[in-house]
Amino acid sequence: MSVTGILRRALIVIPFTLLISGCYDRLDMEEASFSLVLGLDRDEQGNLIVYSSIPTFNQHAKKKTHEIVVSSISPREGRLKSDAYSVGSFQPRKLQVLVVSKALLLHKKEWDRYLDVFFRDGRNPVTSRVLVYDGKLNELFDYHPPDKPILPLQLLGMLESTDSRAETVVTTLQQLQRELLDKGQTPALPQFALDQELKLNRTALLDRDGRYAASLTSKEAMLLRLLQKNADKFRFTIPVPKHLVEEPGAANVLSFSADQTKTKIKVSRKGDKFRYDIYVHMPVNLTEILFPIDVVVEKAELEAACSAEIRKQLEALISKFQQKRLDPVGFGVYARAREYGYFKQVQDRWVDEFAKAEFNVKVNVVLADIGAIE
Repeated sequence: MSVTGILRRALIVIPFTLLISGCYDRLDMEEASFSLVLGLDRDEQGNLIVYSSIPTFNQHAKKKTHEIVVSSISPREGRLKSDAYSVGSFQPRKLQVLVVSKALLLHKKEWDRYLDVFFRDGRNPVTSRVLVYDGKLNELFDYHPPDKPILPLQLLGMLESTDSRAETVVTTLQQLQRELLDKGQTPALPQFALDQELKLNRTALLDRDGRYAASLTSKEAMLLRLLQKNADKFRFTIPVPKHLVEEPGAANVLSFSADQTKTKIKVSRKGDKFRYDIYVHMPVNLTEILFPIDVVVEKAELEAACSAEIRKQLEALISKFQQKRLDPVGFGVYARAREYGYFKQVQDRWVDEFAKAEFNVKVNVVLADIGAIE
């Protein structure tokens, strides 16, 4: 047989061989258990409770998901115990959301060691989102509204929606691990609760030890995202000085959208004190004014009023961080880049150094578009 003939036969046989090998370890979805949501909570005695939400693909199943609850000493043992209740082979690679109860963050010392299995075992994904639940996780995993999708889709959709408005942070397992290990920053996590319906309207702040320390409102979270430089689109509703409102009884409120916000942060040091100069350039589009005013004539005064209000809110937020000894922005990262030698000396007490730092905030709001008014 000629060489050409051999090559032709090889080209015919090889594709079929590849197809056969691809079917060797096939796993039907009906025979697999995909834990899309994993929950970590504590009972009254302080023991770890592990929750799992597994979608069911059986057409005869009455419920869309199968919830498993076990008590264990670690997430890994919890998974092994859950296997006894799951239908099919357990697949950890599909985890989408890790939910940690606020109670666990408040009361369990060194709770972050429970995350070890996600990084040590290569079968676990590190891109899963991490959220904080304000309540007992049994309430969450028992929540099955007939008019809503399954729990993982609800959580991911809610997180995507609030993230698009910069009203919270989005933190993956990998990012949380980095923030826990970084001595120049403290972690922040999206926080939600169940009040008739699921509602994500807070951002949890953890201290240097990973314990729950404080939370932010949606408005404060937007300012945090502005300082973090990881979002450039914001929607604000703010008050303006009452002297701009000539009509008695009219609300001194306006709304605007900012789509090309730029934030610059410069750091310097004088002696043992750091100084941060923060400059925010914010072109805005007016979307609502609740008082009569000639925007064209009063443009400069409106810009000054908006700039002053945003600066005031930023200064209040930074002051809150300093009082709580929290640095979710990562000002310590800037200090390390600028003053590496000195930062290494104070890194173990960075939050105390941050608390005495000076901040100079400047905001420049520019009315780029006043909207269609006639």
